[in-house]
Amino acid sequence: MPHIAFWLRGVASSEQLEATVAARAKPKRPPRQQRCLSATVRVVAALSAGRDQQVVTANVALGTQNGPFCIPESQLLWVQAVGKPARYDGMARRVKSETMQAGLPAQSAKDELAEGGVLRPVAVYGILAGVLMQAFPLSPQVVAATVGGSAGLLLLVDKEVRPAVRGASTALYLFGAGFLAASVASVLGSEAAARGLRVSISLLPQLLVFQAVATRFCREDIDRLVVALIVLSTTIACVLLLTALAHPRQDPSKWMEIAALPFFSVPNDLLITVVLAPFPFVTLLSARGAVAKVLAGISLLACLAAMIVYQSRTGVALFAVMCFGVVVAEAKIRWQSALWLSTGVVGLFVLIDAVTGFALLHKFAQLNSLSTRIPLWIAACKMFLTAPWFGHGPGTFSLLYEGYQNSIHFPGWVRVIPQLHAPWAHSLYLEVLAERGLFALLCLLGVIYAAGRMLKAAWARSKDSLWIGLTASLTLIVLGGLSEFSVLRYWFSQLLLVVLGMVVALNQSGEKRDA
Repeated sequence: MPHIAFWLRGVASSEQLEATVAARAKPKRPPRQQRCLSATVRVVAALSAGRDQQVVTANVALGTQNGPFCIPESQLLWVQAVGKPARYDGMARRVKSETMQAGLPAQSAKDELAEGGVLRPVAVYGILAGVLMQAFPLSPQVVAATVGGSAGLLLLVDKEVRPAVRGASTALYLFGAGFLAASVASVLGSEAAARGLRVSISLLPQLLVFQAVATRFCREDIDRLVVALIVLSTTIACVLLLTALAHPRQDPSKWMEIAALPFFSVPNDLLITVVLAPFPFVTLLSARGAVAKVLAGISLLACLAAMIVYQSRTGVALFAVMCFGVVVAEAKIRWQSALWLSTGVVGLFVLIDAVTGFALLHKFAQLNSLSTRIPLWIAACKMFLTAPWFGHGPGTFSLLYEGYQNSIHFPGWVRVIPQLHAPWAHSLYLEVLAERGLFALLCLLGVIYAAGRMLKAAWARSKDSLWIGLTASLTLIVLGGLSEFSVLRYWFSQLLLVVLGMVVALNQSGEKRDA
């Protein structure tokens, strides 16, 4: 049975609580309410008198899935369990009502104000709105101001830092600080310091979002954030599919230009939908409601269709890896169902690609087209060798790579396209090496390692499906970074920091409840 921990203020003794529980079990009420609220509650941990906050751990027979679930009901209680959020939300309200009727004091207005009062939800929904605004043709400055301002407001008004920074989270913060310090050193030593400073300053709103998610978001807020990310992914995919449908004679690059989405300018920017695909996929496999399953299926279908229509080989390959990994991690699907699922995905791929004249299959067959990345990678390596410790400065790859590339004699099978200017190295790790140096790359890998440790520890504590989604999303970021992604891309750096923030928040709240 899942465990529920109530954080109550002003409970004088365990006897008082036991008497309250016994009294609540006697009144006549519908069997379901009685079962959910108090009929099967057993106090297993005594309270010590005179403490400001005391913990009562009780077992409640609800017949739901195991896992962590937190409801911030005026900071009166923490609920650790998983199942249907609506059921637990309703149970939390009933428990709060019964507690107040029994004479146990609710949280004071001062405490409510300390936690942000009405400004807290405004700040949270401001962050969610800033995330969703990326799917619309809005000014990047407006989007950054919205999300950064909302995150800063949440950090100011919510004084309650829910998860303490400790353990693996400490390592992640230290490696993150090291990455920022190496970036500052890179800017100071760069010949294009002004450009590097602009690139670095653009990361400040996203860092505020990371801190807000990691230290101020509870599980209810994180669930809303996951929904916002799914809506963002689906909206982007649908907008770009409609653009392609309206202009069938154009190519993917022209479609991106017509769509005029400021944060998504090249076809491979659609990889954001693949990195976010684990969340609707997990929902499709684990949700019990038919509506949630249908919406998750639509999101996945839109993502796959966009990858195929826009001919993203990396996107399709990562999508296949994601499907296989999530199915294996869930371990709830019989092999027959997994076979049918795989057959369905392959069938959809062939069907959608057939509509476009098998353009993506033809692109896969052109293996020599992959060699266009090799000159960029070698140029990035040569840039690293000339400035190994702190690189040439953020944002300098696009300024310097052509000089290094032109000094190299490539074999005939390597394609060099002089008229095509590359704004980034098409490899996250080589770009960091060239622009920010070895120290920055080691710190970036350290951040990923620390996040992986937290995900592993959380998976050992709880089989929550959200952990599978976060693990799959972070894995896709790591794999995609081999041949794509760039810190310069706003959507990528924000997505990476949001995923890391969710990992820290969920991991630390789980440790706090386990303590």
